[in-house]
Amino acid sequence: MSIISKILSSAKKMRDVTIPAAAVPILNHLYGDFGEVLNLKIDSEEKKLFVEVLLKGEKETVWLEVINYELTEEEGTTFLKFSEIKASREWLDLLVNVFAEKTDYKVEVPADAAKIAKLLI
Repeated sequence: MSIISKILSSAKKMRDVTIPAAAVPILNHLYGDFGEVLNLKIDSEEKKLFVEVLLKGEKETVWLEVINYELTEEEGTTFLKFSEIKASREWLDLLVNVFAEKTDYKVEVPADAAKIAKLLI
């Protein structure tokens, strides 16, 4: 591995660690009605997102894993597109996959967050 490859790899790993710290408060602000994001992990090389959430009314946390993600733009609107999503609870896994299928495996990113998401992901 060349020195440039090592530097780029280290930079991606650093970004994968620092971005979640900035993103968690934003996610909690946007989606706080549903619960609290406790943990966000990003693996930019594998294109995976891992989110741990304490949903309102739940006693234990649940997690979501978004696989093969990318940000796309259509007619000025930003979307998080992915190929697969998994959840830690059977009912939630079913729910998010039904939703994913109906939305063509993409979720609109609110305009406020889209600018930040483009810098981060």
